[in-house]
Amino acid sequence: MTKTMNEILGNLSPEEREVFEKQIDEYKLQGVRELAGAVCHEVNQPLQGVLGFTDILLLNMSKENPVYRDLKKIKEQAERIAGITMKLHDIKRYATKIYEPSNRAIIDIDKAHAFEPEKEEGQLYLF
Repeated sequence: MTKTMNEILGNLSPEEREVFEKQIDEYKLQGVRELAGAVCHEVNQPLQGVLGFTDILLLNMSKENPVYRDLKKIKEQAERIAGITMKLHDIKRYATKIYEPSNRAIIDIDKAHAFEPEKEEGQLYLF
């Protein structure tokens, strides 16, 4: 028979429960960090190609060329992705937010990588 988390926690002393919950929190954070590291690695490989080729094209193109502005936008968005991967790589805590369309908890990248986030209603922080 499988026990629910509440059944397991209900049989523990307050001290044991605190230790158990801290271990769970550490496992969650470890899992998030491992996944974030893999995502960063996989995304950064093609992203560096996009940024590199965009730079080469921009260097060899006149600013009056109609494509120049579009390439600058591509570069800006690629740099934005690079910023997101840097935040993912620097996750320090497990912080979630509710993703409205599905009403599910997702990792709050901005708060998870921040040094001292402010706690807001509906958010979960594990230190």
